[in-house]
Amino acid sequence: MRYGSASYAGSGFGFGRPWTPAVRALILVCGGVYFAQLIFSRAFPIVELLALDTARPLEVWRWVTYVFLHGGAFHLLFNALAIWMFGSEIEARLGTRRFATFCAVTGVGAALSVILVDRLLGRESLVLGASGVVFGLLMAYGLLFAERAITLLVFFVLPVSMKAKHFVIA
Repeated sequence: MRYGSASYAGSGFGFGRPWTPAVRALILVCGGVYFAQLIFSRAFPIVELLALDTARPLEVWRWVTYVFLHGGAFHLLFNALAIWMFGSEIEARLGTRRFATFCAVTGVGAALSVILVDRLLGRESLVLGASGVVFGLLMAYGLLFAERAITLLVFFVLPVSMKAKHFVIA
């Protein structure tokens, strides 16, 4: 199978679409950081040091590091699933370097958006997770594959199909 400018073989899970290089790296780093959160959180305040703190917008490393932190196993699982489902195909279309750049821009863009909204509303937040990147991937998927049908299982039972562009809007 060919992705971007290089060929990647044997990177599949055994079901679904294969992991592309940047998707694999992003999911594994998020999983590794979550594991570190579980192991070291009592001795080392990982979340307090790396999460996006909208009260401290000038600590710019937080604009990137918050993406790799997660608030729980299901938070990580659903973000990883979305990154895999939508990101692999986007990476295949854009190439690994452009895809990684896109993810970085959407992560930083989401951070700046949260900081701006919190400033406008006069509040402060501690933000963590790759959800900003996921929303960027959903937007890109809706633009790149607008007419593709997506089937969702509502309540894990009822199949509902819609075009990607309508799924992203919903």
